[in-house]
Amino acid sequence: MGEDALKFFSTELAARVEEPRQRLKTDTIETGIPGITTDLIEGINPAIGIAEYADKKEMDLIVINTHARKGIKKFIMGSVTEKIVQESACPVLVIKP
Repeated sequence: MGEDALKFFSTELAARVEEPRQRLKTDTIETGIPGITTDLIEGINPAIGIAEYADKKEMDLIVINTHARKGIKKFIMGSVTEKIVQESACPVLVIKP
């Protein structure tokens, strides 16, 4: 992937995360629940990147949503969530849509 494409996708992802990030900040202030953070993690393999990030930051828990793919789609595409569960040093809470 070219450098321009990486910059485009990084910018696009950062923009998509901004609205939920602001909502979480507001919810955290209103509820008084500390410790909710959002970060954009860049890497070749999303599952390993997330697991390594959580380990580096000494996270207590990873919460992730799954697409619940089955059959041939799961076989062909693999499962990022499944790989995170395998690679993570901390507990992973998987939420099915």
